[in-house]
Amino acid sequence: NPTTFTNTMNRNDQWWGPQPDITTYVVVFIEGSDPAITALKNGEVDVLDAQYSLQAKLASIEPAWGEWVQYDAFGLQELGINMAHPILGTGVDTPLGQEDPSKAAEAARYVRQAISHLIPRESIIDTILDGYGTPGVSSAFTPLTFGFDPTLEFYEYNPTLAKSYLAAAGYETGVDPPAGDFLEEYGLYIAVAAVVAVVAVAAIYFVRRR
Repeated sequence: NPTTFTNTMNRNDQWWGPQPDITTYVVVFIEGSDPAITALKNGEVDVLDAQYSLQAKLASIEPAWGEWVQYDAFGLQELGINMAHPILGTGVDTPLGQEDPSKAAEAARYVRQAISHLIPRESIIDTILDGYGTPGVSSAFTPLTFGFDPTLEFYEYNPTLAKSYLAAAGYETGVDPPAGDFLEEYGLYIAVAAVVAVVAVAAIYFVRRR
């Protein structure tokens, strides 16, 4: 119904499998978390989907008319990298790549590493998700159905280290590049961990009390 922004689904009694107790299910589109909470409070809806991400608004759910349920989930918030970009991907337009084309890909890895060190994952989780999440790293080798690879340590928020990696790529930052052995140790890891992620591990449903 485009007027009420609702989609109504009815149980198929001819279905040969187990039948749910609910015969009619109505999904309502409500734009914005505050109007959604108001609809829950007024009894206009019975459940709010976890996609509203209301972790920071739990205090507004009053026991007289609502409650919330927490469960484990793996919702990835990722930053994709265009690997054809001349700086972020191929590195041909980085100072190091222009000076020595054979090191262009290496320079691009340093730039991506610098970006990763400029993402305050823990601060994002604390402020936007009210702490309901954990920082992590995903890569092209991490099946999204499994969430993220917990064996990969996320990169700390460190602007100085970010400048150091940019210096390794040939940029003037006023900070020395990391030591050679450090770059050798983490170079391959930087190459495969091309995607950084903030991984939320707690989703929340909101239910109106009857």
